Amino acid sequence: MPSGNTEIPTSRKGIIQTLRRLQSRYFRRHSGFMLVEGWRCCREAARLCPEQILAVLVDEEQERDLDALNIPSTIPTFTASAKELQQCGTTEHQPGILFLMKRIVIREELPAQFTSWFLPVLDRVSDPGNLGTMLRTFWAVGIREAILLGTGCDPFNPKAIRAGMGAQFAIDFYTTGDVDALTKAYRNHKIWVTHPRRGANFAQPQCSIKDSLVVFGNEAHGVDPDWNLKVNVGAAEYLHIPMPGDAESLNVAQVATLLACVGYWRKANIEI
Repeated sequence: MPSGNTEIPTSRKGIIQTLRRLQSRYFRRHSGFMLVEGWRCCREAARLCPEQILAVLVDEEQERDLDALNIPSTIPTFTASAKELQQCGTTEHQPGILFLMKRIVIREELPAQFTSWFLPVLDRVSDPGNLGTMLRTFWAVGIREAILLGTGCDPFNPKAIRAGMGAQFAIDFYTTGDVDALTKAYRNHKIWVTHPRRGANFAQPQCSIKDSLVVFGNEAHGVDPDWNLKVNVGAAEYLHIPMPGDAESLNVAQVATLLACVGYWRKANIEI
């Protein structure tokens, strides 16, 4: 977890130096800051959590577009050249605008109750593109909470934020490394564990993820082996999407999209 003890920069030079340092994974995790790039992601950050914004760096030729974001006038805002923005960002092309933001807290205490219609559990999902895409899908179907299980991708990795298109600012994150703690905390809820071939067939109309937890595994290794023990004692159940072809598995972000969208349509009684 970030220490949050790093001094908040206020000068243009200090902000640029901090943004450059945020290209380091270690600094992102321990500084208490995060980097948001591009107009779309910055627009969502300004709309959903303006109190987290510490400073703005904008292309000197695009400064006029800032008014549309309704950024509080108290936030330090500086113009920069395209070259400076590219050096501060992580994308191949300069993003036009960068936010330096306070890192959003990932809570270490699991919520006693969840308010979303299902609760996604991301079990060591490691690719930032996959993670961001999954979060964007969850946000689209009304999910407001997610649990990060084990050591996976940082949801506030710049690439994950770009792939999420603002989802990170709309979802509350919780984390645990303990499968036992998770199953005990939600023993009154169904826990579905995604698997390439085994378990319940999600294509069956009666298969519902409403009011359940759904565990999505790591891209290379799948879910934590402890889930097999939980399935064997009836504390969880495997769930698969049928694949008539010879592919070993589906991409985890594709699985999340299918389960979340079809699950929502079933919950809402929308004919497919």
